[in-house]
Amino acid sequence: MEIRDEVNCWNLSVGDGTVVCVISTCLDCGSTDLVFYEVRDRVFLAVVAMMVIRLASYVVRFRCRRCGKRMTQWPPFAVPKMRYVKQTILELGGAYVEQPEATYRSLVEFIGYESEEGEIDERKPSTWMLWHCLNNLGEMDGILNWAKELILAKHPSDDLHRQGEPIPAKKYRSKAREGILRVARDLIRAEARFVELFGRSCLPKFETG
Repeated sequence: MEIRDEVNCWNLSVGDGTVVCVISTCLDCGSTDLVFYEVRDRVFLAVVAMMVIRLASYVVRFRCRRCGKRMTQWPPFAVPKMRYVKQTILELGGAYVEQPEATYRSLVEFIGYESEEGEIDERKPSTWMLWHCLNNLGEMDGILNWAKELILAKHPSDDLHRQGEPIPAKKYRSKAREGILRVARDLIRAEARFVELFGRSCLPKFETG
């Protein structure tokens, strides 16, 4: 499904109140007594045909009746705390970690911006955007391990756990950054396999606070 269509489907479900909470228990106390709390506007960004476009949408908030914890459910096309949509993050992030010669600059230098009026301007995405997206993915080692366990349980002969080739040294300046990129790369690979096997994303949809 094209990203604009995904956004429209989500927006319609929010508008008519048919959004379903994707978790069954409170992330804090474990209670099953979760109720709708509020809707908040969000503007997401996506790269389509080498242009950054703006996509007006929403996140939905739920509240636990027992402990009062508020939880934010992000759209299925998004990743918590990231402004760019999942599709763009996986495509650009995957290109960076999988292509030895790719740099942050080479992946964004030919991408332009489309204004709200549909006009093209000369701005370009910051290389920091891609660095930040990979950094967020690289901190999801718990999600990666969980996804790998489910993949191997479903398909024991899967070689995902053996794909451990090193990250090119020119892509990092510290061991910490190397680790971040390695987790990001493995998570991007696991996400593709997870969708193939289970028909859904392994990336998080909720955040608390």
